[in-house]
Amino acid sequence: MAEENNDHLADALAALSTGQDDDAMLAPAPDASDFVHRPPPSPSAPNRMAAGVAFKQTLIPILLTTGVLLIVFGSLKFILGAESAYAALPGWTLGVMFGFGSLMLAFGAFTMLQVREQLTRTIAKGK
Repeated sequence: MAEENNDHLADALAALSTGQDDDAMLAPAPDASDFVHRPPPSPSAPNRMAAGVAFKQTLIPILLTTGVLLIVFGSLKFILGAESAYAALPGWTLGVMFGFGSLMLAFGAFTMLQVREQLTRTIAKGK
């Protein structure tokens, strides 16, 4: 019985490996021009988007919202009480939330002052 089973398995393996080309490439061969060396593209001008007023005006609400949310989430430990999931937060987590929240608010205020100054200079140049 074992020999018949072995013979059956050997026949099955032989049938799988004969007459079939499993690793055949079905796509056409690439052109020789695909392998020609091309010089690298020339470097483009540096992106000055971060210095623009429009980018900073977009960044202000993001900074202010993130700062307020971090401070609010940090204060939920004291607002919701001992039964909330926030009560288990360690003190360093609250310190990080309050610290980064304050930092985001400060960056938002600083960016507002920068935009106001840039717009004032732009208006003064136009007169």
